[in-house]
Amino acid sequence: MDVQNFIDILDDLIIVCSSSNAETASILSVNSAFLEYTGYGLNELTHQPASNLIRIVKSDTPESEIDLINKTGLYIPAKLNIQKNNGSNLFIIKVYKNKYEHIHTRTESNKYFHYLLEYSSIGLALVDLNGKFITVNRKLTKLLDHSEKELLEKSFQDITHPDDLDKDINFVNDLLSQKISHYEINKRYFTKSGQIIWIQLNVAVIFKKKRPLHFIAQIQDITEKQRYLYHLEMAKSRIEKIINSVPALISYVDKDLKYRYVNKKYEDTYSKPTSFYSGKHIRKVLGTNYALVEKYAKLALTGIEQEFTIAVSGLAPQEIHFQVTYTPDLNKDGDVSGFFVCAIDITEVKEKETLLTQQRETLNLIAYTDITTHLPNRSAFNEELQTQIDYQDHNFAVLFIDLDDFKQINESFGHQEGDLLLRQVANRLASITRKEDFLARLGGDEFAIIIRNVSDAKRYTEIANEYLMRSKEPYQLDNNVIYSSVSIGIAIYRPGIEFNQLLRQADLAMYQSKLLGKNKVTIFNTELEKEASLKHHRTQVFKELLNERNYSICFQPEYSITNGKLYGFEVLIRINGLETVSYTHLRAH
Repeated sequence: MDVQNFIDILDDLIIVCSSSNAETASILSVNSAFLEYTGYGLNELTHQPASNLIRIVKSDTPESEIDLINKTGLYIPAKLNIQKNNGSNLFIIKVYKNKYEHIHTRTESNKYFHYLLEYSSIGLALVDLNGKFITVNRKLTKLLDHSEKELLEKSFQDITHPDDLDKDINFVNDLLSQKISHYEINKRYFTKSGQIIWIQLNVAVIFKKKRPLHFIAQIQDITEKQRYLYHLEMAKSRIEKIINSVPALISYVDKDLKYRYVNKKYEDTYSKPTSFYSGKHIRKVLGTNYALVEKYAKLALTGIEQEFTIAVSGLAPQEIHFQVTYTPDLNKDGDVSGFFVCAIDITEVKEKETLLTQQRETLNLIAYTDITTHLPNRSAFNEELQTQIDYQDHNFAVLFIDLDDFKQINESFGHQEGDLLLRQVANRLASITRKEDFLARLGGDEFAIIIRNVSDAKRYTEIANEYLMRSKEPYQLDNNVIYSSVSIGIAIYRPGIEFNQLLRQADLAMYQSKLLGKNKVTIFNTELEKEASLKHHRTQVFKELLNERNYSICFQPEYSITNGKLYGFEVLIRINGLETVSYTHLRAH
């Protein structure tokens, strides 16, 4: 180790002597601080007795009290500490600062310099201006797996990875030109076995009278840290590849609503590079679309996750629909730092949903619409009536309407004219049907209307008569003018009546209007139901007796009174077993 280089970096006054006895030793060398302080030149002191400069005052302690004699002959009180370093006897002199104002400032750290050098937890080295190691500590020799002697024979260039040399040398040049006071870099060193290790290097330069003397280097092993950072970077790269491959807009927005990260999907969607978004407020990026997300962004910053759909305009000729999630970024204390954005383009899904909705509506229209008149059909009417009953809105009635003599019209003018008549009847009924009521064609020449919100039963008759009067007006078909009428039956809902029963009651009332001569309105009453029940019973009995042949036939001749000739027979069919004998009259010619 070069002793002169070592002592020159110390601020204490150092004399290198031939022995440890201050009275007999001769001076081999002194450091720059000693020359500067005492005013001597090095040639004046070399090989001179140390006693010419030092007078022992008291020596009963480890540090002797002395008087230091400078070039002018002035005695300066000081302390002397004699140490050995690599075979050299170092006389370390500390001047009492408080006794003379011209004494230079000394730092306590110099007293422990050797201790700190040898036992530092990081590698330390003094390097000359050519890059050769002057002094190295134990930590550095252990780190590089070299002995102290081996390292002192090398330069930093010898152990530096060739790919890292240039940037190191550039910094050294800046240090020597005093453009920078120090530098810190991460670089690679070779150990004795050729293994590559990563180190963090911090370098400064020591100047003496503006002249660079040495480099001081701090070397710390960061191989594990670099390995961790490498794996972290690889993981980050993989995650970023995954995020960029996801068909969604992925981003991070801070608490000031500024973008801090966006994935590549943003570039594809907005036709701007990802760097464009960094630090920009989402309002500036989204423009007028910001109003669609503002409330959700503010709620996300309160720590509440937000899920919503929006239709964004201006990005394409048509609107783009997004399914958006804002996930708050919470730290361990529960504070919100920002939120993560995931926006999935669901435009295609929305278009398919719209198409399915349209198809569903079309199917519903077909299923619940009468093709001929475009009125709701029987299925639609049945559902509407059942809903009316289920909701317990009982203030309503059903009008059953049947065209009079429609079969005869069909036979006379044809089915095409008949369908045209049905359409005109439907239009005329619809024109006077109130908004709250429900009109439907049940099939054939039958129509039905649910009349709602009528408290007076007489009002049902008045409404029915309006339909009756309008239906008697002439109908202009393609080539014919037709007069037709309708028969109407009314069934007023009463609690407890079921769906099918209510329709049957309206139907019975309508048939009563037919029996009364058509073009009439009849309100259902219980007598109609009794009469219908009795008629049904008789019909069934007649059918059973006829099937059993339990009857007799009588032929009664009929003669003309004027000429006495036979002109026919009256056939009487007597059904046996009935209290009342019924006859069926047939006139035969």
